[in-house]
Amino acid sequence: MIIELSPAMKGNLPTFLNASHAAPAAVYMLLALSTLCIFNMIYAVQPLPFLDEIFHIPQAEKYCRGLFREDLDSSLQDLLSAVNLTIFPVLYFFTFLYYTDVIATGLILLTYLLQLDGRTLLAPLTAFIAVVVRQTNIVWVAFIAFLSISHVLKLHVIQCNSRLSPKVVRSAKYLQVLLDTLLRTWNRGFTSRAQLANNILYSSAGFIVVGLCFLGFVLWNGGLVVGDRSAHQAVFNIPQIFYFSLFLVIFSSPYIVGCVKQVLVSVIKHWKLVLVLMIGCIIIIHFSTYVHPYLLADNRHYTFYVWKRLYESHFLMKYLLIPVYIFSAFSVNQLIKETDMTFQIGYFTFISLCLVPQKLLEFRYFIVPFLMLRLHICLKAWWQLIAEFILFFCINASTVYLFMTRTFYWSDSEEVQRFLW
Repeated sequence: MIIELSPAMKGNLPTFLNASHAAPAAVYMLLALSTLCIFNMIYAVQPLPFLDEIFHIPQAEKYCRGLFREDLDSSLQDLLSAVNLTIFPVLYFFTFLYYTDVIATGLILLTYLLQLDGRTLLAPLTAFIAVVVRQTNIVWVAFIAFLSISHVLKLHVIQCNSRLSPKVVRSAKYLQVLLDTLLRTWNRGFTSRAQLANNILYSSAGFIVVGLCFLGFVLWNGGLVVGDRSAHQAVFNIPQIFYFSLFLVIFSSPYIVGCVKQVLVSVIKHWKLVLVLMIGCIIIIHFSTYVHPYLLADNRHYTFYVWKRLYESHFLMKYLLIPVYIFSAFSVNQLIKETDMTFQIGYFTFISLCLVPQKLLEFRYFIVPFLMLRLHICLKAWWQLIAEFILFFCINASTVYLFMTRTFYWSDSEEVQRFLW
């Protein structure tokens, strides 16, 4: 239906509109002027950013400049950090040789990433492939499963303890809080227990399947090793942890340097523990040092020269390095103190499960333990990343140079020999 306005109405239309809009316009103008006056008065008494304005104003300034990330400087640090992890010397060198280290490590890191993203189906799949590629990866799959369960328990504790602070989660006190929470959950009855058990099972069921498949393989295979079993017999080689600690001191030096003061303060504060550790290390080194025949027979590997010139050249050298081992242990504790207490316990537990049964001193066994530590180091300064890059670059350049140019021959072989990790 179309409504036609009469000529009289059309002639009076502007007057009608002016009259009907005069009052709202006056109200809007009054509101704008009063708001402006109040704004000026408040700004006069509080010209500086107040309360959350401290955070909001810099965010707005970055937004107006087109910087849509919260911290672009941090993104550049992440990029350089990723480059450093990629060129980690022991791993990077084997990119150019037909070894399983690169794919085995990549699958473990991918599994860890998927687990952090909550991909409960994909993470166990990549974990299964990782174990197929390298059987000892089962230790790191178990570690990731442990972290997955720990995360579920942490969320449960936070839900039951609303005032739980990050500081408590990173301290030993968290273990007591966790135990108390689990006891309260148990006492609440079947429903509470079933809900928690269901959450744990949902996050870890895939890893449990991988673990059962691995157990079935071990039973079918008659052991863990595929290949020459005589050369890969499990032992109780605690000094492997000491060798790894020396490895850490070298490759984590840019970050350890930054926390030397805190480490020394901690060492002095816990001097009784340090004394006990030193005595324990002396006993362990004296009675439980294993030397694999491969280590002494193959002069192509760096470990041959490390052992010959560092551990065998002087009788007391292996004991004189004990302070370095202890310093490294305290340093690692300092480097990962920003992580949850469960991660800290799990890390030390699973590197022991990975390294202690190994009789052979082999730097490739240290790749995943090192990367798991490095991924959780809190990046604080540019100079550390740059120093790490320079360190890794120089080591890589030296290794490639030696491999390509410093060739030699064995007396019983015409094949050219080269130095490598």
